[in-house]
Amino acid sequence: MSGVIVYGKPECPDYGRVREGFTEAAIDFHFIDVAADGDAAREAERLSGGVATPVVLLEDGTIAVEPDNAEIARLIHNVGQS
Repeated sequence: MSGVIVYGKPECPDYGRVREGFTEAAIDFHFIDVAADGDAAREAERLSGGVATPVVLLEDGTIAVEPDNAEIARLIHNVGQS
């Protein structure tokens, strides 16, 4: 399994941007649907300090909450460097 985990909701436009960016960059990630998994929702809340999604967790421990396009690009760059 990839070292990148994305907590979110499948219908969320912000998740769509993350999914699109990672897919275009050929970065594998594990998606966890917080609407379908209460334990995952609590973990995303713990990581983010709130209820905002998506929450992106990189293997190096980097956490991004509701990343914009620029932050998604930085995440992609960081994954490519590891």
